[in-house]
Amino acid sequence: MEYGRCRIVEEWSDWDYSIHADDAQIARQGKAMTYPFIFEVDKESKTAKFSSSSDLPYYTTSLSGCNCGDFNDRHLPCKHIYRLAVELGVIEIIRRKMGGQNRELLSEVKASEDVDSHPEQMKRKAKAASAECTPIFVDTISQTGIFSGTSGQYHTLLTECECIDFKRRHLPCKHMYRLAHELGVYSLEGVVSDISKIKRTPAERENALNRCIALIETYDENTQRTIHNILSCRHRDDLYVCEDASVLEKPLCDGLLETVVSPKTIIERFTQKRTVDGMLEAGFSFPPDLKPTKKARYEWCLSHADIACSYAYPEYCVVKPSGDLEVAHMKAYTYFNRKFEGDYLYEE
Repeated sequence: MEYGRCRIVEEWSDWDYSIHADDAQIARQGKAMTYPFIFEVDKESKTAKFSSSSDLPYYTTSLSGCNCGDFNDRHLPCKHIYRLAVELGVIEIIRRKMGGQNRELLSEVKASEDVDSHPEQMKRKAKAASAECTPIFVDTISQTGIFSGTSGQYHTLLTECECIDFKRRHLPCKHMYRLAHELGVYSLEGVVSDISKIKRTPAERENALNRCIALIETYDENTQRTIHNILSCRHRDDLYVCEDASVLEKPLCDGLLETVVSPKTIIERFTQKRTVDGMLEAGFSFPPDLKPTKKARYEWCLSHADIACSYAYPEYCVVKPSGDLEVAHMKAYTYFNRKFEGDYLYEE
């Protein structure tokens, strides 16, 4: 049974299923999978703790309620409840259908004689070879691994993975390639870890540009302008810090953007005062043996960036171009310069 973007896997008697088809609820279902919160699930009690953006140290969530502001105002499932339901296997959040160009590309990859050598898979192997894709744990006996991701931890097998990329494409993802490498089943030696250095023909770049422009033009102007800012950062070899990933839900779901686990990048964007004050306002208690100066506390935040971000900047995340947008980022950057800034004086 499907309601909105919810596919009911197990009986969920806490709510009338029809409410999940409401537009407001569909929006929360999307945020459940893209919002950069930190959470911890207790499967035995079917509850979870989510990082908080209020004066509460964290939000306590069950399948029937949550103490976040959204639930207290509406008394309907919030993004935390939906995410908990996903983690417990009660529901699945259906990804938005990909545009025609993406379907064509996916069909092209699957029809390839050597799938692993297709440019789309080479990008995933490049990410697999990077330090960011180092597994948390590998079990050589069961041939499984655990990887850290933007939405928690992914359990990976050689045949499948819990990450969004595999669920959307049903083709090997970066985690599967890295696991195979760690187990000695497949070698990533010699794979270029910097995706931007993978050589592509002019025709491949032109096709990638046409695909991503056609898709981006279906988004609202605010999303397009945000993508323009992200491309501007990419042009400067910089990362883009986004205040709310839900604004970029469509391009994230379509694979044009990806979030980057880089909490230190977020903290470095702000002043010492804002970061330290944000920690204190969120109810964080610094170690008692730490000097009570802003400088000392800020340096502690930098060295414990993941904790600091969850308190001071829970709604922020770092994003960068991915897929076709990464392949054609320079020409896409020029395209949007001309669209939003007139005849911009930039030449590739």
